[in-house]
Amino acid sequence: MSWLAQLPTPPVATRTPDAARLADFLRQVDARLERDVSCVVYGSCAVSLYLGHRDAQVYIAMTDDIDLSAPVASGLMTALHQASPTQNPSLEFRVAVSVENWLIHPDWRVHLVEVSSHLGLCRLQLYLLHPADLILTKLERWSDRDFQDAMELVAHLGFTQAQLTAHLEEALEYYVGDPVYRGIRENLLDLFDEA
Repeated sequence: MSWLAQLPTPPVATRTPDAARLADFLRQVDARLERDVSCVVYGSCAVSLYLGHRDAQVYIAMTDDIDLSAPVASGLMTALHQASPTQNPSLEFRVAVSVENWLIHPDWRVHLVEVSSHLGLCRLQLYLLHPADLILTKLERWSDRDFQDAMELVAHLGFTQAQLTAHLEEALEYYVGDPVYRGIRENLLDLFDEA
């Protein structure tokens, strides 16, 4: 059994302004869907929902996009463009066809965290990447925002360096793309040096 399966389901909350804004927008999208659509959210949108219970002074970072993976013909894109974020009309949408070309653990689908019921969604079956998989995607890009997101997830959920190193090594073993990830191990070390 994977160590991720032994962890409690990571909590999702919408008390921070960013998480509340995202939840409101997702409910607007849900209301515009004509049929059930399943999608996976990752990136800073997922981070905002995982950290949505925190005091706003602890980590103030508003996301400016929603990264998701969903069937193209699902009607989701139309609903996304019809909904308007009430507190940030300039919210952009970045839609990925799949996360499988990224450095990600091969079992990422097994560990998705369902959040539809928590957010009051009906037609939009919404899943977040598990925080451990989300951290791997953050290690890949490693911008200042990615570093901060990863640090906050580690601090909030208590992942150990050994756990994330093992998760990373398994992901690297199955990764078949461009071998540009030599610095990823160093990024993970930096994450725990700063924590």
